[in-house]
Amino acid sequence: MEALYREKARLVFDASDIAQFEKLLTEEKQIGSAKAHWGKVSPRVMTVFQVLMDRDLKELVAVLELFPEYKPLVCEHFRYAYSYNEQAASLDAASRLLFITEEHHAKQFIRNLLRKLPRISDMDLAKMTDYIGKLAERTDLHPYIGNFYYREMENRLDELGVHKLQAAVLKKKAAFLQSDQDYDFTAEDRDFYLDIPYMH
Repeated sequence: MEALYREKARLVFDASDIAQFEKLLTEEKQIGSAKAHWGKVSPRVMTVFQVLMDRDLKELVAVLELFPEYKPLVCEHFRYAYSYNEQAASLDAASRLLFITEEHHAKQFIRNLLRKLPRISDMDLAKMTDYIGKLAERTDLHPYIGNFYYREMENRLDELGVHKLQAAVLKKKAAFLQSDQDYDFTAEDRDFYLDIPYMH
């Protein structure tokens, strides 16, 4: 499926040229009322958004800034998009995407977006400490991203068997990542039917 999207994408646009997206989305701007989100736009438009979601999200955010009417469709499609490629999301782009789509958030959209962020699960303690320290200095990231990395850090500290006192020092440095603005992913309105166990 990914190969199909990539092949089609070559016929539609040059990924480095936002003007190409603008031309296509202006020509096919009609958003239908079909119940299924993929039935609301043409296959060409859906292909474009699928390819952009598979990338680092910078171009996706740029396109949505130009065409905000597509934000609900992208958020809905993200809920079903499990087959990402190896390319992680840009932290800045993911954060911006969360900010500009706040009125369209669903739990599975957020879960899938967070899964696309750079991982710390394979970092050693030194590398993770440096990475988390740099994140904690930032004040511009969306709160969901800060909370996500704080939880990931806690899990990685446990996996590495770091001494409690040493772990406490790092947690104190990373405290600024935590925010009250977060999702309770165990709540009853979680998208259970879109959850795939092996993606946890």
